[in-house]
Amino acid sequence: MTLVYLARAVTPGTYQVPQPQVESMYIPQWRATGTASGPLTVTP
Repeated sequence: MTLVYLARAVTPGTYQVPQPQVESMYIPQWRATGTASGPLTVTP
């Protein structure tokens, strides 16, 4: 499975992107945590 999201860069700086977490609404035992990507740098 591939999870993709769209983010708008507004303020320059270096940011940490949190690790993704997903879980089933109806079966709480089904959940997963991904790995965090490195820092995200936004330049003007």
